Amino acid sequence: MMGYSVALTDDGSTALVGVPREKVFDADDESGHEATGSVLVFERESGPWSWQTKLTVDETDEYRTLGGSVSIAADGSTAVVGTTTPKTKTETVPAYMYTRSNGKWFREGTLGPSGGGEDETHMFDHWVTLSDDGKTVFLSRTGYEFVGSAYVFT
Repeated sequence: MMGYSVALTDDGSTALVGVPREKVFDADDESGHEATGSVLVFERESGPWSWQTKLTVDETDEYRTLGGSVSIAADGSTAVVGTTTPKTKTETVPAYMYTRSNGKWFREGTLGPSGGGEDETHMFDHWVTLSDDGKTVFLSRTGYEFVGSAYVFT
């Protein structure tokens, strides 16, 4: 599902492309399986786009995938990436923060509400937004039975 979500810096030099449910092939299992998903980073100075890197996380699985939503700061120094689909109603599914330094991307941490509840699930799968300066993050929370809310992190 390449292109499920996209984001672009203000100057148009960096693009994020969400690829949730990306298929990968394990050396022991050539049939492939649902993977963690990813976010592809492309750059261009002038002319055609070139692939820079792939943002991933280790703790997702076939039930929860990275790249359902993406946002990038105006200058391209910070990105926030949403995940989707928890295994259970009480699992909290985070969004991930990345920063770019000297052309390389680093995962800085996770964002999301603490805890969960018996009938509560947090999936930051849509409407993940980062302010132009990269200092404020707005996340939507969707869940089972159409319950939703929003969170702001600074």
